[in-house]
Amino acid sequence: MRLARVAITVSDALVDAVGVPAGLVQTRTNTGTRAGVGQIDAACTCSPARFPRGSNQEKNSMIGYVTLGTNDLERAAAFYDALLGEIGAKRGMQGPRFIAWTTGRGPSVGVIKPFDGEQAHPGNGGMTALAMASREQVDQLHAKALSLGATDEGPAGERFKGFYAGYFRDLDGNKLCLFCMG
Repeated sequence: MRLARVAITVSDALVDAVGVPAGLVQTRTNTGTRAGVGQIDAACTCSPARFPRGSNQEKNSMIGYVTLGTNDLERAAAFYDALLGEIGAKRGMQGPRFIAWTTGRGPSVGVIKPFDGEQAHPGNGGMTALAMASREQVDQLHAKALSLGATDEGPAGERFKGFYAGYFRDLDGNKLCLFCMG
């Protein structure tokens, strides 16, 4: 894989409106500052999201990343560092209002303070589902989320033939599903 070092200038509005694909960024160093909406210069080492060559994910992936609203970035960061670290995810991108985690392949997950300055709140009916490698990993991560203070929204178990899942709400009330097929 070829990595390219590039200098970019982005605004908060651009990050929120069209997003910076967190799954594509492996490291980031700020060379400037920003306060609210403004310009920053950043250096990024970028590479494409890595799916298994020829897999359905590589051919059909539509989701690049998901952001979950938070009112307390530090608390959310500690929760997701501990939770997503269990599956090998690391911070892939970070700014004053957001942090995104990636496993180095596929979509990434981030937390963000709302751009409009209003309080973050979970939507009714909205949910983010994270694919796990096995039923054991669903069980493990669901238990880890609860041990970190998440609220149980449905214990891990088979929902229907071939679909195993556990549900929880994070510390900000965002609903997440951990699932595996098979």
